[in-house]
Amino acid sequence: MTKKNKRNLRRAILLSLLLGAGALAPAAYAGEAPVYDLDTVVVTATKVEQAIKDVPASVTVITAADIGKMNIQTIDQALNMAAGVFDNRQKGLTSTTASVSMRGFSGTMQTLVLLDGQPMNQAYSGSVTWSAVPIGSVERIEVVKGSGSALYGSTAMGGVINIITKSPDKREAIISSKFETYGTWTNRMSASDKLSDKLSYRFNFERKTTNGYPSGLATVSPSNGAGTSGVVGWTPTSSSTGAAKYLVGDTGDNTWKQTDIGGKLVYKIDANRSLTFGMLHDKYDYGYEAGHNYLTRNGAAYTGTVDVGGGQRITVSGNTFLGLPGGRESNFYTFGYKDKGEGWSFNAGLTDVLSTWYISSASSPSGGSGRISDSPNKRWNFDLQKELRIGDKDRMVVGVNYRHDWIHNQEYRLSNWLDRSSKTTLYSQAEGRSRTLGLFAQDERKLNDKLSLTVGGRYDKWTNYDGMNQDNSVAVSNPTYYPERSDSAFSPKVALQYKADEKTGLHLSWSKAFQAPDLYTMYRGWLSTSNVPAGSTHILYDGNPDLKPQRVATVELGWNRKVSARTNMNITYFHNDITDIIYRRDLGINKPGTTYRWQKYENAGEGQTDGVELEVSHRLDAVWTTFLNYTYQRAIISKNAANTASEGKQVQQVPEHLFNFGLDYQKGKWRGNLSGSYASKRYNSDDNSDVVNGVYGSYDPYFIVSIGAEYQWDKNNTVTFGVNNLFDRQYYSYYVAPGRTYSLQVTHKF
Repeated sequence: MTKKNKRNLRRAILLSLLLGAGALAPAAYAGEAPVYDLDTVVVTATKVEQAIKDVPASVTVITAADIGKMNIQTIDQALNMAAGVFDNRQKGLTSTTASVSMRGFSGTMQTLVLLDGQPMNQAYSGSVTWSAVPIGSVERIEVVKGSGSALYGSTAMGGVINIITKSPDKREAIISSKFETYGTWTNRMSASDKLSDKLSYRFNFERKTTNGYPSGLATVSPSNGAGTSGVVGWTPTSSSTGAAKYLVGDTGDNTWKQTDIGGKLVYKIDANRSLTFGMLHDKYDYGYEAGHNYLTRNGAAYTGTVDVGGGQRITVSGNTFLGLPGGRESNFYTFGYKDKGEGWSFNAGLTDVLSTWYISSASSPSGGSGRISDSPNKRWNFDLQKELRIGDKDRMVVGVNYRHDWIHNQEYRLSNWLDRSSKTTLYSQAEGRSRTLGLFAQDERKLNDKLSLTVGGRYDKWTNYDGMNQDNSVAVSNPTYYPERSDSAFSPKVALQYKADEKTGLHLSWSKAFQAPDLYTMYRGWLSTSNVPAGSTHILYDGNPDLKPQRVATVELGWNRKVSARTNMNITYFHNDITDIIYRRDLGINKPGTTYRWQKYENAGEGQTDGVELEVSHRLDAVWTTFLNYTYQRAIISKNAANTASEGKQVQQVPEHLFNFGLDYQKGKWRGNLSGSYASKRYNSDDNSDVVNGVYGSYDPYFIVSIGAEYQWDKNNTVTFGVNNLFDRQYYSYYVAPGRTYSLQVTHKF
């Protein structure tokens, strides 16, 4: 960690301690509830209802009340309050690749995200559309950190996040309108009612739009030679690895339009049995207004070659300032049956990505030829389980899970990239399917009044089939079909839970988890003409249908303590050993029979993670509450045949230090919130060569503070004001991160 990063971290911790001074002092008001109650019941950790203090895992629950205190635009931003969770949202609302990571894993692809039990991770690459979930529809978010494959199978290497939406329980209607900096509007509406004693419904609507800001900068690299003199407006800068570059403009305001419509129906058969059906439709489109050229010559905008001195020049065209559009449309369906009396539950769902498109090239800002890529995909999921009580000492859950995935990527040439319907010929395509059957069982046995043992495991067998790839980028070719292939994994878990007394608990666990290779890395391949080495005409980025699953073995030791009726503390240590990490490897040769330099996905790496999470929550008095948490995670690549220069280096996109704090005020009609978040330096390259901060493309450390205030003038009307990034910190998360933003929201209940 650099001296500057250490100084920023010390400032963050000092500020939080000043704001929450006395957080560990004896409570002045006995009987007040703590901020995070260890008696809170969760279901995600063990697939049965259980209090957090009885779960042998590190669990955080974020409630609707917690979310209401936050000035957030998308639901993933609510996860910032949880220890050990990093939300990589690069440019605010318009981030299309936002990801959430835990336990030293580099993205959402290693974290299973559920919406009412249905996987939100899309079948194509495992990514999640976080902005699809209407914020007002969420009842709570259960975050279970640590490997979860013993119950959930593939993808749960870093943990499981379950977003649980509100169930209708009364007649209510709410509308709200929120305006923010950059011309951002968020309009929400929800309604719920009981149609009868058995049937009730809830409806949610959310519309988000923004004029955006120039999050993308236009930078160009110099070359040797002379250029036009007298051109001004360029600024020397560098890449994140220190290579010389020049800032010449930006790609224009990044616009966004998104609509989410959904709801839930609940039918109560009797006191124990119920049926639930949920549906969510999400559609967003993003684009860019005209880019800004900073270069002028004799007072007029200039494009062409520019002399920058020292015998070097830069070349600038209209495309230098061009931002390309895209969008996604998805449907999420969930169905559930629960019988509390008999212990049966059944969940089914479909994550149906109808379209995820983007313009991949364009000849000029005014039109002309281009290409469009689209990757529709589907994920069906079925889960049946039974809870068993065997005497007074054993509580067991057994079940079966079936999942089916399908993807089909197609890229077409366009006669006019401004017209998505002007498709001409097929440029490339890839398709594939997989089916997975999983069997799981887990038993918790009370050994005595203080000690319990949990033993469980899951066996998964999957088959990949109908794999196909075709590349017509250079010449028309025949599709390549891949043979059917099967693989399997067993994911065990053993945990001990020790209750020293009613206030103190310890847990020690060992488990294994895995991530099956996604259909993208197995079947998607394409040719590129960028950075082609000598002796080759193209670079072939090739999939690999023979990939093995990535695997991890995890050890976790946790301690929680209810210090007083108003204070909770948690400390967790974890260690991961990761094998068969999937990397794209440059094989150093042309693919046999071609002039294409061959880069191919392989199971080439191993890694280790050691980390500590510390959490404190405290109610200062009747009106003030506070929390703070700190995470240290040392995630390194210990072996990498694909790039030995990365060995011993920090895993990409994993900050070594995370720190968060919050201070809440509530009295009468007023409620206020002050929060802060710190994340240390991240690297985008596996050899950590991108060491330069403060330039376009870098991932800078940051510490940002936000505030909010709410006034409820009567039971039906509320006004909320917020400021994010209060001190207007300027930093890059590859893109230009949002600066200080203001928001004003009005809410009315009927």
